[in-house]
Amino acid sequence: MSETGARVTQKAFEQSWRYKLGLTMIVGGHVVLLGAIILPMLGLLSTGPAATGVVVGEVISLASIVFLGKQGFLAIKQKIFSSFRAEFQRPVGRVRHTAGILLLLLNFVTSVTLAVFAWFSYGLPPGADVWGMSLETQANFYATLFFVGELTFPVAIVMLGADWWQRFRELFVWQPSGQAPA
Repeated sequence: MSETGARVTQKAFEQSWRYKLGLTMIVGGHVVLLGAIILPMLGLLSTGPAATGVVVGEVISLASIVFLGKQGFLAIKQKIFSSFRAEFQRPVGRVRHTAGILLLLLNFVTSVTLAVFAWFSYGLPPGADVWGMSLETQANFYATLFFVGELTFPVAIVMLGADWWQRFRELFVWQPSGQAPA
């Protein structure tokens, strides 16, 4: 099949009810899953319903595979990666560069804070207060720092762009004195 024919078929599939239902299911399942994780942290949901929410969200997301199939997976993947690729390769201005560097620094600070927190809490009896926080507050603090750290790194790399990543890689390549990087 020619590339044009494949594109027409892909566009037709993206207009079908199967694609729309599968996409709704995968998004809805992840919303349920996210709610089941965040609501207990906010004290708005107890553990039992939260565990049920995790299972229901996973089942709904996995059931979307029936409707999406390989063609739907490829369509979603192409849309997500093409938008990231375009953003990653776009020229970076001073504000975007500064925001990317600040996000990298925030990632570093969260990592160091998590390490120091673990060091302070090591050897304490279970349930002991660390930094004046109760056990539940410690769990929320740790989870929040972990999620912030996990999200800031990829966002920072996309914000800094492809040129910055290449310059960063060149830091680790030895160059004789007086030679420009290749």
